[in-house]
Amino acid sequence: MYPTCSQYGMMVFSDHSFAKAMVHTADRLLRCGNHADFYPKITEGTPAGQLLDYPPSRDVPANIITTSAPTVAAETIIPTDSTQNAVQFINHLINQHIYASALLEIERLLYYDTAFLDVPELYLDKMRCYEGLKRYSEGLLFFEQSIPVTLKANNKIVYMAAHLYNLVGDYTKSISLYQQSSVLKDSNDVHPFTELAVLYAREELFDKSRSALECKLEIDKNHKSYENSVSVLAKMEKFKYKNPTTAMLLSIVPGIGYLYTCTPKNAIVSIIVNSLLAYTVYTSLKVHNWGLGIIMGVFSVSFYGGNIVGSGVSAKRYNEKIKNDAIAELKHLNPFYY
Repeated sequence: MYPTCSQYGMMVFSDHSFAKAMVHTADRLLRCGNHADFYPKITEGTPAGQLLDYPPSRDVPANIITTSAPTVAAETIIPTDSTQNAVQFINHLINQHIYASALLEIERLLYYDTAFLDVPELYLDKMRCYEGLKRYSEGLLFFEQSIPVTLKANNKIVYMAAHLYNLVGDYTKSISLYQQSSVLKDSNDVHPFTELAVLYAREELFDKSRSALECKLEIDKNHKSYENSVSVLAKMEKFKYKNPTTAMLLSIVPGIGYLYTCTPKNAIVSIIVNSLLAYTVYTSLKVHNWGLGIIMGVFSVSFYGGNIVGSGVSAKRYNEKIKNDAIAELKHLNPFYY
């Protein structure tokens, strides 16, 4: 797991009081290496192949990439003048995934030639480059502060901004942009409805998700994708989420909360570790070895607390997993890109 348990412990001791840090460290030790499908796998960067589990008090560093490369594509056009010829070259670079060079070419054109300042394709391509480079926040900053007001009403630029907001996890803002009547009215583009369906499903607005899928169906006539997607939504509506409070209350008996959250390996480790620590404390005090008894008592209380707190977090992690799995299936059935 990344970071390692020792690094994780150092982080939480830097961020919290001694007692809270002990509980967090104990929680991590109890679940380390168990149930890999509950954690995102790092696909790129230095710790590639490891499972990402950062302390809740820390932001995941930007260089830790946990998602696959985005699907970024630009239109292929037949140039009819010098402006379109320049745009097509940039589109070619984007389609070849040479995003940094495309970004530099866009900057050059916007800086040296005023004729390109009102070309919406350049601004759209620049946002595509930011997506390809996974610099989503920079793409949004560019949209909010640098794109001319007259071009902010361009449908494709608005779609792209909504898409970037989705990628940074601001689903409310993404939905808000898509819902602009000027954007979706009489739209024959399948992608905004596709992404809206996924966004609504993530926010558990299932009726709206179905409506978006129906709009998509009217455009692409893909009945199989529609039927399978509706089936996924029906499954999501029937999900039985685990209650974190219930998990923590059940963990008064070590391990039971983990069993409730479908993490039996964590339950077994919790039962064994807490039992051994309690036995060590008991035997130490029984023979009047007060020093060892006190030290092991601190560890025993920490692991007992870690078992309780960890079970609550495990319930949330379980809920996120089943929801994210369904969203991933919905995305697979309805791929979108700009």
